[in-house]
Amino acid sequence: MLGSRWDWSEKLYAAGFVHALMDASLLDEVWKRAMVMGAGPGHWYEDAEALLFCFYRPGEIVSVGTPARRRSTASSRRPSWWPSGACQRY
Repeated sequence: MLGSRWDWSEKLYAAGFVHALMDASLLDEVWKRAMVMGAGPGHWYEDAEALLFCFYRPGEIVSVGTPARRRSTASSRRPSWWPSGACQRY
């Protein structure tokens, strides 16, 4: 399904994901790397904000009328099919 980065952002947020590059210093570092690799304006990403809408991580599930749930451990963020101990940073 085609959609704008805003459309996909809304879908991903509804599915429990959040932007992975919300930290300004991290976004700046990734933008610098994209520019070095030739993925800047006119190619893959027009600006740093475009990068922000391309990388997501699991987050807290928030929807209208439903309070956010706080997850207690890293293992509770893993999908049920994820093998235990496969990736400690997930």
